[in-house]
Amino acid sequence: MTLKKKTATALIWNLVDRLLSQFSYFVTGLILAKLLSVTDFGLVGALSLFVALSSIFIEGGFSSALIRKQNATEKDYSTIFYFNMLVSLTLYLVLYFLSPVIADFYDQPQLAPIGRVLFLSLIFNSAGLIQNTLLSKNINFKMQTFANVSSLILSGGITIFLAYKGYGVWALVYQTLSISIIKTGFLWIYSSWRPMLVFSTDSIRSMFGYSTNLLGSQFINTVFLNIYSLIIGRFFSVQELGFYAQAQKMSDMAISVLNNPVQTATFPIFSIIQDDTERLVNAFRKTMRFAMFLCFWFLPMLVLMSRPLILFLIGDKWADSVPFLQLLSFGGVFTILAALVNNYVRVCGKTDLLFRLEIAKLIVALSILVLTIPYGAIVVVIGQAAAKIVIALMNMFFIGKKIKYSFSMQCKDIIPYSGIAIIAFAVSYAASFYLTSNILLILLQGTVYTLVYLGLAYKGNSVVMREMLNYLPFKKKI
Repeated sequence: MTLKKKTATALIWNLVDRLLSQFSYFVTGLILAKLLSVTDFGLVGALSLFVALSSIFIEGGFSSALIRKQNATEKDYSTIFYFNMLVSLTLYLVLYFLSPVIADFYDQPQLAPIGRVLFLSLIFNSAGLIQNTLLSKNINFKMQTFANVSSLILSGGITIFLAYKGYGVWALVYQTLSISIIKTGFLWIYSSWRPMLVFSTDSIRSMFGYSTNLLGSQFINTVFLNIYSLIIGRFFSVQELGFYAQAQKMSDMAISVLNNPVQTATFPIFSIIQDDTERLVNAFRKTMRFAMFLCFWFLPMLVLMSRPLILFLIGDKWADSVPFLQLLSFGGVFTILAALVNNYVRVCGKTDLLFRLEIAKLIVALSILVLTIPYGAIVVVIGQAAAKIVIALMNMFFIGKKIKYSFSMQCKDIIPYSGIAIIAFAVSYAASFYLTSNILLILLQGTVYTLVYLGLAYKGNSVVMREMLNYLPFKKKI
C-alpha cells in the first residue's frame, strides 16, 4: 500500500472514530445537561486539571517514542507497560491523599470523595496504553474505533440511567470511570499483545531523551489547556465553572473531530518517512492545507451558531455558556494550528525545541491570565483566545526557521481559507439577522455558511478541494 493510500485509510478510520465517538458523547451530553445541574458539571470540571496532568505523567511521552522507534522490541513494550502501571498507581495514591486539600482549595467539601473515585480511571487507562500504542504504530485504527465508540455508547447508557435515578454529580463520575474500564477491557480482549515478565532500564534509557522533552512539552500544554477551569472555579463560582465546562465540552467535540484524526493518523505514517526530509515536508504541507480547510469551514460556523445551538439543544438554563462557547471555538482554530506544527516537530525528533516553545507559551498564557483575572470570567476566556493566537503565530515563526516550511509558506497555505471564512461568516450573519427561531437560525446559518465557503473555495481553485473531489467515485478527475 502506498503512503498516500495508507494516509487516506488512516484518516478515514480516525474520522469515523471521531464522528461516531463525538456523536455518542454529544447525545449523552445533551440528555445529561437536562437531567443534571450546572453545579454538577462544575464539580467534575474542577478536577479536570488533575486528571489531565496525571495522564500526561503516566504516559510519559513513551507512547510517541515507541511509535517513532523503528526497531522497538517486545522488551521495550513490556518495560513501558510496567512503568506506566507503576506511575499510575503512585499518582493515584498521591491524589487519594490530596483529595481533601483539593476540596479545600475550591471550598467544595464533596470534591474529596468524588476525586477518590474519579481518579481510579487513571489506573484503568494506563493498563491499555501499550495495546493502543501498538494499534497506532501498525496503523490499525479500525480496532481503536471499535473500542472508543463501544466504550462511549455503553458508558453513556450507564450514565444516563444513573442521572435519571437521581445520582447527580456521581453519574458524571461513573461516566469517566466506566469509559476507562470498558475501553481497556476491549483493548485487552481484541489485542493479542501481553506483557512479558521483563523490565529493562536500557529500554527506558534509549527513549528517555525524546520522551522527557515530550513529557515536559505535554505537561505545559495540559496546564495551559486546563488552568482556566482551575482559575474560574477558584476565583469566581462553581456555577460559572459549570457554564465554562459545558462550553468547553462542546467546543472540544468540534476541535477533536477536526484535529485528532489528522494528528493520530499522520504521526505513525510520517514517522516512516522521517529520514526523507523533502518528502516529509511535502506531506506535512498537504496535511496543513487539508486541516485548515476543514478548520475554517467548521469552527467559525460554530461561533456563528453558538447561541441558537445551546438554546435549542440544552435550554435557557445554559444561556450563559454562549459567550464561552464562541470564544473557545474561535480560539480552537489556533489550537489546531499550533498542534499541527507541534506534531511535525515530534516526528522530526526535535522535542527539545518543542519543550522550549512550550515554556515560552506558558509564560505568554500566564502573563495574559494574571492581567485578566480582575475583570471576570468572560475576560479571562477572551485572554485565553488571545493567548492561543499569539502562541500559534510564535510556533509557526520559530519552527518555520528550523524546517523547510517557512512562516511565509505557512501563511500562504492558511490565509486563503481564513479569508473565505470571514466572507462566509459575514454573509451568513447578515442573511439571518431578522430570524428569531433557534431551529431556523441553525438551518439557515449552517446552510448559507457552507454554501458560501465551499463555493468560494471551488471558484478559487482550492488544491484541497480539488483533491477531495477527485476521491468522489462519481466525479470526473480534475
